[in-house]
Parts: sequence; structure tokens; C-alpha cells
Amino acid sequence: MLTKFQPNQTYSLTALNGHRSNGRATESDIQDLIAQGAASIAEKDPDIKAFTSQIPLADVGRNFDLPLLGLPVGAKDIINTSELPTQHGSTIYEGHQPRADAAIVRLVKRAGGQVAHKTVTTEFAFLQPNKTRNPQNLNHTPGGSSSGSAAAVASGMLPFAIGTQTGGSIIRPAAYCGTFGFKPSFDALPTVGTKTFSWSLDTLGLYAPSVPDMHLFWSALMQSAEPLRTPDKPLNLGILQPNVWGEASADAQEAIAKATEAWVSKGVNATTIAWTDLYSQAFDAHKTIHDYEGCRALAWEMDVHPDKLSPVLMECLSEGRFVTRTAYLEAQQIAERARRALARTQDTVDVIITPSAPDVAPETLNSTGTSIFNRFLTLMGVPCIHLPAYQTESALPIGFQLVGKSGQEDRLLSAADYLWRAL
Repeated sequence: MLTKFQPNQTYSLTALNGHRSNGRATESDIQDLIAQGAASIAEKDPDIKAFTSQIPLADVGRNFDLPLLGLPVGAKDIINTSELPTQHGSTIYEGHQPRADAAIVRLVKRAGGQVAHKTVTTEFAFLQPNKTRNPQNLNHTPGGSSSGSAAAVASGMLPFAIGTQTGGSIIRPAAYCGTFGFKPSFDALPTVGTKTFSWSLDTLGLYAPSVPDMHLFWSALMQSAEPLRTPDKPLNLGILQPNVWGEASADAQEAIAKATEAWVSKGVNATTIAWTDLYSQAFDAHKTIHDYEGCRALAWEMDVHPDKLSPVLMECLSEGRFVTRTAYLEAQQIAERARRALARTQDTVDVIITPSAPDVAPETLNSTGTSIFNRFLTLMGVPCIHLPAYQTESALPIGFQLVGKSGQEDRLLSAADYLWRAL
């Protein structure tokens, strides 16, 4: 039996604003919030281990006139930062200090945020686990590869963090750690200055403690004033059961059924979306594209430092060497056909719901879990957001992802906000 999960929102800017009569926190409020977060880091991070490095607290909180108000932001440690080392979760880059910020870091700074923390990543954002633990239960995986970013926000140590997704590395850690994870459309956020694994799949994404906070973070980065909107007509919800639906646990399936039932009782229209053979082909095409590009993007590391790569990564890169150019181009063509087919289907619904992960976070520190419920959607390039709606009897969070139309992030966030409040 699932019960409602309460995500940690102690470091929520929108909650703080809501407690003020004029709807806006004061500079003193912000400084108190930053100090509270720093105390939380001192208390929790020795166990959670979400960070690789950070700047002094005294350098945070100096842009009160800009949208992000000087608040600290975590950046996954494959994102170049001129003020902090960028080590890609690998001993090859131990102590590596970039001279320039990645484009996403400059967007944060232009919006008034401070990239004050580098967050732990798996090795080159692949599958080899790193040191981060799950804040809900330290014996369970936090997921990968954006483990540090998800754990930092889920535990209330940071208000915002940035990760990346090539398979399922935004949505799955959000699901396992119990926070809100948002993967925008492919290329919506610039990957310049971020370590490449797959130039066709790598997608920057965001973590925040609530949908309104996510909207604030997204809007600040995009320099957009588009507000969250309540739907002016009943939403049409599409329920997608992919080819790996049988891998979804009873709890994962119940989370979708329970949420859908609540929404339908409030006027939402729900229909089932058919999974097609073309979608299955695209699911398989993800690996072809992923491995082909990965062994080329990491060619230097593979050829010069093979002894410093994990066996799981080396296996993937080695497999990529045997993917022919013809197979790669065929996979890209399948992906494009599937994108067009999905877009036609999405014309009939406002938002799609599907599992974020097969189950709660596995009880292991030797695996980051599986991205089988994420790969297809990453390849499709569509925006997705994880909602941490429920918890199991073990008190571990379980939710689902909502999927929007390509390039329509604001509509997805508005729908997610409405549906979250309607649970």
C-alpha cells in the first residue's frame, strides 16, 4: 500500500516567498536560508557524500537583485567551472582545473545564482558507482549518474542543482532520492563545456525541491517570464506502458494507477497510448547511438588511460568500436521516425505518464540501477519531469514521470504543478 511522500522542501525559495505578506523574501531571509543550508551540509554530507568541492560560504549570496538571489547551485562534476575543479568522476582528471566556465554555469551566474558546489558523478557519467549515498536510506543506491545533484536537493542541502541525462541520469536519481528532476527537451540547455559522452543524447537537466521552484530555476536560466498556468480545460492524460512494462514493480504500477485515479476524479481525461514496434526499434537504437558516440567521445581516455577506466565503462566503449557507420546511421533514422510518430501521438494528449524507474532504489551500493524507463524518452528528446508522489511501506519514495511535447517545457511544468496539487 502506497502512502503520500513528503519531499524535503526546507530549502525552497518559493515556500519562503509564500510565507511573506508581499510574496517576496528579504535579503536577510535569503542569508538565513543559505546559512541553514550550510548547516545542513555540515550535518548530513559526511554520510551522504554528495559533493566533491565547494567555494566558501562567504562568497555566496551577493546577487539579491537577480532572479536566483545569490543562492548556491550544485553542478555535476562533468560541467566545467573556473572556480572549482572538474574531475569527471575519474582519477584521470584528479585535480583538473578548467580555465573557463561551461555555458550552463554562466547562465546560472547571469541569473544571479552561484555555482558553489560540484556534485558527485559516476565515472564520465556512466554506470560505475561513486561515493554518494541515498539520503532516504544510506544502504540504497542514489542512482546515477547525477547522484550528487539529486541527493543534495533531496536532502535539503541545496535549493537547486544541475545534472545530465544520456540514458536516465536526471529522472532515475530523482526517483530514487525522492525529489523533483526535470529533463528539458534535447538542446534546450547548452552542453558547451560539459564533458561529452554522446552528442546525440546528452541533455542537461535540473533538480529542485518543488515544481514551483523548478519553474523558477528554469525561467531564470531561460530569461523567461512565462508563469505557471492552471489549465483552462480538462487535461488529457496519456498512459504509456512501454515494452519493458513487465519490469515495473507492483508499487511502480500502483503509483501510476493511484495518481491517475485521483486525477480522473477531478476531471482529467485518461487514455492508454499504444506502444508500437517502431518504439521498440527506437529503444534498441539508443544503445547503438550511445555506444558508437561514446567510444569516440572518450577516445583519448580509452586509448591513453585504459588502465584507469572501470571494466563496465571499458566494456561499453569497446562494444562501440564494433558499431559500423551504417548501423549508426540506421539507428539515427529509426530515432527520427519514432520522434515524428510520438509527436503525432502527443497531438492527442496534453501530457504522458510512465514509470521513472522499475521500482524504489535497490538496496545496493554496487549498482546505480537501470535506465530502461528513460532511454526511449531521452532519445525522443522530449521534456520529462519526475514527481516524487508516494512512498512504499519501507518509506522509500516512488513516483512517476510526466512527459511533454518537444520544446514545450513551460506547458509541461504548468501541467505538473496542477497535477501535483491535485494528488
